[in-house]
Amino acid sequence: MSEVGKELVARLDLMTLQPQVMMNVSHEGSDLNNLLQARYPKARMLDANQAAESVDLIIANLFLPWQSDFLAILSKWRRLLRPNGLLMFSVLGTDTLTAWTEIFTSENLPHYVDMHNLGDLLLQAGLADPVLDVNYYSLIYRDRNKLFAELIASGMLLPDVEYQQEDCLPSEDGKWHARYEIVYGHAFAPVLAETSTSDGDGVARIPLSQLRRQLNRT
Repeated sequence: MSEVGKELVARLDLMTLQPQVMMNVSHEGSDLNNLLQARYPKARMLDANQAAESVDLIIANLFLPWQSDFLAILSKWRRLLRPNGLLMFSVLGTDTLTAWTEIFTSENLPHYVDMHNLGDLLLQAGLADPVLDVNYYSLIYRDRNKLFAELIASGMLLPDVEYQQEDCLPSEDGKWHARYEIVYGHAFAPVLAETSTSDGDGVARIPLSQLRRQLNRT
């Protein structure tokens, strides 16, 4: 779903981050790479096999739904991010393709996730200040075969499983509707704590560099 990827990149307008190193681990890679390089022409694009604390920005568009262990992946990304580095992602929410639950079994579908549970997982992975919100996308088809072909092409359905398409009946308008709940989110790698000092007068003195980093994130 290229529109989801474009929306995810557009949300970078709200961020002050100017990455030097970025990584795209999305379901669709090349199109987003082009968008990111156009936005940050001086940044280097790397692959997933990087050293800890080496990446400023990770983009993950509809990648997590095809992973079995969300927490393990989020923890890996947390290790890759530099302090104050940014993770931007999108996932499929639990209200995705709900009209087809009697036809498609969970074994043949990607993993859906509740937005609130995902927020908890981000914190468990050691990421900070998670923000999540939801958009809904509806696609309408006049041809049932095209619906199935696009669901398979997008990875929403496994290609090697036989589906009883005759059970997939149209709505009252004679068309087939596919509704997706897309959860967008971002979170930061926490800034490493710098020791504040005190002169014994009860007043703590916080390094200016730490205050600047906090201001840049607001």
